[in-house]
Amino acid sequence: AQAVRRAVARYRALPEGERRGTALLNAVGKLEAIAGDFEAAERDFIAASSMAGDAPSRAEARFNAFRAALERRDDEAAFA
Repeated sequence: AQAVRRAVARYRALPEGERRGTALLNAVGKLEAIAGDFEAAERDFIAASSMAGDAPSRAEARFNAFRAALERRDDEAAFA
C-alpha cells in the first residue's frame, strides 16, 4: 500500500499539464482503489470521465467510479 501511495504522490506532484491524460488519471484511481482509498479513487474516476474524449474511455471511468462508490457502500453515489 505504501508503494501505491508513493506512486499517487508522484502523479500529484507532476505539473498540471502532464496530469491531464484520462488514461493516466484512470490508472491513478485504480491504484487508489487497490490501496483501499475508494473515496479518492471515485473522485479521480469522475474527473477522468469528465475529461474523456471518447465514449469507451468515459464508460470505463464511470464504471470504475460506480465500483468505488459500491466499495464505500454508498449506493446513492453509485447509482447517481
